Amino acid sequence: MGKFYYDRNYKKLVYVNNFPKKEVWVSKDTSVYHIVNNKVIDRQSAPPVAEFSMFHLVLNSQLSNYGFKNTAMIIEKVEKQDNMVITTWALPPKAPKLFGKIKTSTTNNKLNGIVFLNMEGKVIKKQFFNDYRNIGGLEFPHEVVDIIYINDKENYQVTTYKNIQIDDLTEGNIYNYTIPGNK
Repeated sequence: MGKFYYDRNYKKLVYVNNFPKKEVWVSKDTSVYHIVNNKVIDRQSAPPVAEFSMFHLVLNSQLSNYGFKNTAMIIEKVEKQDNMVITTWALPPKAPKLFGKIKTSTTNNKLNGIVFLNMEGKVIKKQFFNDYRNIGGLEFPHEVVDIIYINDKENYQVTTYKNIQIDDLTEGNIYNYTIPGNK
C-alpha cells in the first residue's frame, strides 16, 4: 500500500510504499530506482515507461488509444463488437520486430482493456481498466487488473486507486523526487 505521484513535466513515476515495508520506487528515463532509507538499493535499466503510464495517458487525454496515436504504431484492423471497438495495433512493416501486435478495446472512448501478444501471436499480458470516475474533468479508472502469463499460468495483480488528486500542490517535492546520489 502506498501512493503514486506523477507530474507530466518531470516524467517521473514515484511510488512511495508504506506497507509491508517503507520504500520508494522511482521510474525515470530508462532507469527504475529502489530506494530504502534514502539510499539507492538497486537500479535497473528499463524501457522509458512514464509516457505510457496510466497517469501520463490520462493527463494527456490519450488513455483511450494507450498513447499509440503519437507513436510509429499503425492501426492494422478495427472491428466492432456490440458497443465495443477493438483496434489491432502493429509496428510498421520496416521497423525491427521487438514485440507482437497489441489490441485495445474501448467503449464510449474509454479504454476497457489492452492485450499484448508475442511475435507468435500468443497472449503475454492483459490489462483491464474499470470503475472510471471523473476527477477534475478527466476520466480516471479506479481499478486496473493486470494478468501476466508466465509458463502458461495467469498471474493476477489488481490495483485500486483512491483519493486521486489532480494539480496537488501540497507534496510538490515528491513529484520531482531527487534520487539519492543524483543531485
